[in-house]
Amino acid sequence: MEYFIIILIRRQVVALPTAAQYFDKIEADDLMLYGSNCLVLFYGAAGGYSYTRIGKLSSTDGLAKAVGNGATTVTFEKPAYRFFRLVANVD
Repeated sequence: MEYFIIILIRRQVVALPTAAQYFDKIEADDLMLYGSNCLVLFYGAAGGYSYTRIGKLSSTDGLAKAVGNGATTVTFEKPAYRFFRLVANVD
């Protein structure tokens, strides 16, 4: 079973670079771009699709539980330092 969150980008501030590659195996901590406006956050192993690798999460601990079966809000924040922080809230 594949576990992932699809995040459609409604308002892009900057164009995201696309360089899609086929991945046989995707790790549980991968953040990928599908097309040019769809981020996919994996919290379980997957594979067999073409994506542009955006980055990796430092930890997926508790993410599957936070996502659950309900609606989830995912926010990307860029603090003063160079790494992004991901916040996931269950509605």
